[in-house]
Amino acid sequence: MLKSFSQFQVAKESADVIIMDDNFSTIVTVGKWGRSIYINIQKFVQFQLTVNIVALIVNFSSACLTGNAPLTAVQLLWVNMIMDTLGALALATEPPNDELMKRSPVGRKEISSVFNEINSRELEKINVFKGILRNHVFVAVVTCTVVFQIIIVQFLGTFANTSPLTMQQWIGSILLGFLCMPIAAALKMIPVNGK
Repeated sequence: MLKSFSQFQVAKESADVIIMDDNFSTIVTVGKWGRSIYINIQKFVQFQLTVNIVALIVNFSSACLTGNAPLTAVQLLWVNMIMDTLGALALATEPPNDELMKRSPVGRKEISSVFNEINSRELEKINVFKGILRNHVFVAVVTCTVVFQIIIVQFLGTFANTSPLTMQQWIGSILLGFLCMPIAAALKMIPVNGK
């Protein structure tokens, strides 16, 4: 590491990091943003794996038991579109905070739905709703996801091969989706690596 105003050109050429503003506090900011990006990628990967595994299990088990896959190609495309675009946008825009600097650095060997998306906001904290309104992009994306889902299920049945749900079916779907919240909270209480 080298300060940019140093007189030694040879040292500048061989340095891994050059501080351009001659201020060591920049290193803290860089570290905070680096950890934030790493955590945001982890959140998105967790979200993506969960959605893909659930879609695979639902389609595969149903195809084996009944001979028909419940999710059509258009429906799977819809799930992937929501997951890859809006989900990534929502989870990747969490800004860095001072709590990130209290965590131990990430080791070099470490390998890097609406309720699941909310659950994926915090990888280690049980209260995933804390500070949720600070990230306006996340709130907007989750709201758009819910609105688009209602539109595609209730009004675009011919295109998406869906049938409109009754109020009881909507409530049942919401309660079933909400089950991932306490399950994730229970999983987060399991100690990992002596933490």
